[in-house]
Amino acid sequence: MDTTDAILKLVRTFMGLPRDDQNRLLRLIDMLSMAPLAAQQRGHELLRELIDSNPQSKLECVDGIEELIEYLERSVANADDHSPSWSDLPRLIARSTIQ
Repeated sequence: MDTTDAILKLVRTFMGLPRDDQNRLLRLIDMLSMAPLAAQQRGHELLRELIDSNPQSKLECVDGIEELIEYLERSVANADDHSPSWSDLPRLIARSTIQ
């Protein structure tokens, strides 16, 4: 199977999921993309542990994903507390520009 076929299969599978599951997956991807590298790596480990635990119900799986999302959200929030905010950049540039 080439890459295009694999992507099409993934998109079709995703679109067949209930809306709540789609939203949960999008939130997980979003949090993984914003989390610091260490949190991303830990997130991947937690996801692997969840898969390896072979959840016996959808509820078990959803609970594990929700815990992972909460962990990533905390990591992103903590990282934001310790790093300069990109939202301040336009204000800082405007202040330093001769007008």
